[in-house]
Amino acid sequence: MQTPAVLLVASLLIGGCAVLGHRANPDAEGSACVAPEGEDGLADAESGCLRSLARARGGALAKEETSRRLYDLGYVERRLGRLAEAEASLKRSLAIEQTLSPAGDPEIARRCVELATTLARQKKWTEGASFVERSLPGAGTLTGRERDSAVGMLGAYATELHVLHDDATALRFEAEANALRAAPITLQASD
Repeated sequence: MQTPAVLLVASLLIGGCAVLGHRANPDAEGSACVAPEGEDGLADAESGCLRSLARARGGALAKEETSRRLYDLGYVERRLGRLAEAEASLKRSLAIEQTLSPAGDPEIARRCVELATTLARQKKWTEGASFVERSLPGAGTLTGRERDSAVGMLGAYATELHVLHDDATALRFEAEANALRAAPITLQASD
């Protein structure tokens, strides 16, 4: 029999956070990253992301677009089970985004949630916990599926950190999940 915690972890690891093409007005090339999901759609999306990133390396894209496309690629790679590649893409996206956005920005939060989810799938709970921490300042700005993913991620990490005997962090993540679940969505000044 599976416990609710096991089911929560499983749903988190399958679903994740990404809302592909989350920034406004992606161009046609960037739209290739948001192909319909499903195995064939994901493979096509991965190819589209890789093509658009090759153009970005030529300097044709702003840092914001490069970050977005790396984020989308990381999401697609995770869904395809290419976890090491997803981790690398998401870390690159986060590094770029940190030069563009403050710590509490939803762009930082969603990258940290997706990266923590990817690390959880690799059972890198301790490393992933640092990205969970970094997601917290902006987690209240996430909406819909992204917010649900953040709540699920916090719960999954709390469960695993209890197993790893890091009860203080686990209890804090549980409290953060409960607070996020109950809290109204906070909007950024630019929204």
